[in-house]
Amino acid sequence: GREFFGAEAPSLTMGLVGLGHVGREVAGRARALGFTVLGYDPVPPADDRVELVELGTLLARSDIISVHARLTAANGRMFSRDLFARMRPGAYFINTAREGLVDEAALGEALDRGHLAGAALDVLERTPGRHPLLERPDVLVTPHIGGATAETLAREIGRAHV
Repeated sequence: GREFFGAEAPSLTMGLVGLGHVGREVAGRARALGFTVLGYDPVPPADDRVELVELGTLLARSDIISVHARLTAANGRMFSRDLFARMRPGAYFINTAREGLVDEAALGEALDRGHLAGAALDVLERTPGRHPLLERPDVLVTPHIGGATAETLAREIGRAHV
């Protein structure tokens, strides 16, 4: 059925919020796959793989929004009802940065309304009992263990002995 049809990367725009090391690495991979890549960062780097835009423009134009920002006192829960409402209808939201950047109740509401098509989350706020986003078929949750490698451990041990 049609529910199994997707879209190819060259027809999609990926918006990256946060253009530090990880955001720039994701930009390079997304461009290699054929995505149009937009980026927003309050202190934008020079990177020709990314079209720098204001946050509102990124939200309105992106089919996929991927968050790579640092959590600061100023940007806690920046992904709020307002920002989710400004995203393109049918967009996907990805957060692999910090759970404190997202108002998870507002994300659930955007998914309930059908405004967002889905979310992929590598981080979740701790809740008593089972987290409600874990029960949703339109949310993919992965463990935040990308840095749990033998190489990372070796680097950390090496730094501890310097």
